[in-house]
Amino acid sequence: MDSTNNNSTGPDNINIKHLKHLGPKAIEFLTALYNNALNNNTIPHIWKLAKIVPIPKPQKDPGQGTSYRPISLLSPIAKTLEKVILPHITNNIDNNEHQHGFKAQHSTVTALHNINSVITAGFNQRKPAERTVMVSLDMSKAFDTVNIHTLIAKVQSTNTPPTIIKFVANYLKGRKAYTTYKHATSAQLKLKTGVPQGGVLSPTLFNIYMSDIPTPPEHVSLSTYADDITTLSSHVNTNTAQQNLQPYLTKL
Repeated sequence: MDSTNNNSTGPDNINIKHLKHLGPKAIEFLTALYNNALNNNTIPHIWKLAKIVPIPKPQKDPGQGTSYRPISLLSPIAKTLEKVILPHITNNIDNNEHQHGFKAQHSTVTALHNINSVITAGFNQRKPAERTVMVSLDMSKAFDTVNIHTLIAKVQSTNTPPTIIKFVANYLKGRKAYTTYKHATSAQLKLKTGVPQGGVLSPTLFNIYMSDIPTPPEHVSLSTYADDITTLSSHVNTNTAQQNLQPYLTKL
């Protein structure tokens, strides 16, 4: 959850500042609410609702839907519970070495370091030096197009506690969203795919979704960050490097 204070509110009209200033009685009530949600797997409808605010992109035609960046606002109460749950998931999933996004001690820097190491290792060999062919893949609307049932099945195959798995499955299903723009509010629409944009659990859930990406064969390297996939192959002959890489790209 974003630790910075801002004045935006979720669909429940609650701001994170409200939660930061709760008294002892309110915290006791909130704790009971969270325990009930987890132990009985009961999730209020508003926790599954997203308020989408379109932000205009600079120098774009305001009459086109693609000219806006949708910002998804969720209930801060639900996001706080997500933050409590998160370690119970991250501590019980396999570590995939190629993944660099949303992991402790990993970042875009470590991903780029791996890519750079493959390329420079080829250049630093005795002549004839190896050249590297690199292909980068980026999935369009990756978080929005996740198959929920496939994701739940993959979460169930981890060592995550059953109570958490049941909650996550319920939390992902039956979600809705509406848009607010210039004081107008749209009807609520059901979301049939995707992980919640702006959700605390969503990046880790996406990592689980991507965890069974095919293992690269010999002479091929893989580095991923969220939905960005980078494949590399090195050889003294660039055509050979390309030929080594192509079957893996086809498999991907």
